[in-house]
Amino acid sequence: MDAKQSIMMTIKVGTLFVFALTLAGCGLGPPPAPTATPAPTNTPVPTATSIQRPALTSTLTPTAVKLPTNTVISATLPRVSSTQLPMKNAGHILFFSDPQGDWEISYINQDGSGRMELTNNQIEDTLPAWSPDGTKIVFAAAPNGYEAIYVMKVNGLDLTQLTNDSELNTMPAWSPDGKRIVFVSARDGNAEIYAMNADGSHEMRLTNNSALDAWPAWSPDGKQIAFTSERDGNTEIYVMNSDGSIIIRLTNEPSKDERPAWSPDGKQIAFTSTQDGNAEIYVLSVEDHSFLNLTKNPAHDYWPAWSPDGAYIAFTSERDGNAEIYVMRSDGEEPTRLTNDPALDKGPSWKPLPASGSSDSAWFGSTSQETQFVVETKADVITSIMFALNKPGCETYSPIVIYPDSDSDAIIHENEFAVEVFELAIKGTFSEALVSGTIDFRFPDCEDSMTFTATR
Repeated sequence: MDAKQSIMMTIKVGTLFVFALTLAGCGLGPPPAPTATPAPTNTPVPTATSIQRPALTSTLTPTAVKLPTNTVISATLPRVSSTQLPMKNAGHILFFSDPQGDWEISYINQDGSGRMELTNNQIEDTLPAWSPDGTKIVFAAAPNGYEAIYVMKVNGLDLTQLTNDSELNTMPAWSPDGKRIVFVSARDGNAEIYAMNADGSHEMRLTNNSALDAWPAWSPDGKQIAFTSERDGNTEIYVMNSDGSIIIRLTNEPSKDERPAWSPDGKQIAFTSTQDGNAEIYVLSVEDHSFLNLTKNPAHDYWPAWSPDGAYIAFTSERDGNAEIYVMRSDGEEPTRLTNDPALDKGPSWKPLPASGSSDSAWFGSTSQETQFVVETKADVITSIMFALNKPGCETYSPIVIYPDSDSDAIIHENEFAVEVFELAIKGTFSEALVSGTIDFRFPDCEDSMTFTATR
């Protein structure tokens, strides 16, 4: 049985999750006078147990490489000074897509190039969101018949289940400091907003209302959470303190308003509204609650996500007859399609800017063989390199991950699926904006070399 066969399974997604995926957007009206609503006392819930989930296998889970006796593996891997790492994000966007009929997580560059599938199984993997440092991805998946929150490294390793109950858990979002994750759960019989530590511990219910509460989004300063609620009889945008106190309604219209997304400066909230009869992207001023329609298109436009510098907004649009990922300037000008395929592409999430002086990051790129390539760095040192080979006779089918030790020697990750490698050498250099180099390899039946480039 091959690696793909070992991960095949069929699941059924929860009713609320299907509802969340099919909602197209909502509406908005004249700015109301904010109505303060006292929030319920936070209700502690049992601590979730973080567990490993080997059943959910990402395409980035490395193909094991069994090394013959006396095999020499060498790698020249540069140590990285934090001053060498770029401080400007190159523009990487996560989204989820259904190329084979089930939802999988994908990645694309800001200009539409470099598409990379990060999961590949028959499990519904959806709603991905970057960690603030860009090294991890939180997402929702349902391998056991119910939706749960998972986190993994960008190369697909260290996959961990964060929620551990048999009810729907979905719509995760990181706090700006990376210490907490807010999400939606139906564990109390109704969709409510919860928060937990990034390792799944110390879960806390933030809302306690008989109506649906969903789509939480943390403010850039971490002090507030915007969300969607039906508590006043219609789907509207609300904001509350990060502990669940002082709930304020921001919109008040017969149409639907949902999926809030804070601008990086915290002054605006982009959201989806059906005020004009179909789903459009609006922006709302946090200060005076004035708003503006950015898309003005007869087709549905929804699911906004700000670029880390606030200059652009990625979104999902059906204007070309299919749900695709688009990007536009933050004033609505120059809408540009990034994806163009028969699959549905939804839920963009823009990779955050790395913290000033930080060298903990993930670099995404490609090789001259048009295969995936990811470099991870931590504390000024390369911690892993992931790549694939597709030359006839040298195919790895799924990527190889190399872990250099303190002496810069390479260690190949191993599991039961093995190919033999005689020699492998990687030489690379960092510039201000990218990492590049050459991979030389020798298999029993072939040898070759390929170049690579990656940005973070």
